[in-house]
Amino acid sequence: MLDDLDPAARAQARQLVIELERAADAIVDDLESAPADSSATSKRAELFEVRGYIQRLQQRFQLNAVHG
Repeated sequence: MLDDLDPAARAQARQLVIELERAADAIVDDLESAPADSSATSKRAELFEVRGYIQRLQQRFQLNAVHG
């Protein structure tokens, strides 16, 4: 399956994963600095969604984890 992947698509996926990981880091920073309230619940949901996108891209394009 990896042989069928377009190198340009794989490179774009890798860049998108990097950007999504930056977004996830920013959400985590927001969660750590904000008081626990209803906005924290929506931020956690957003973080879960972003991490799901990252995981699906990594699986689909067989990418190694970029972020530690």
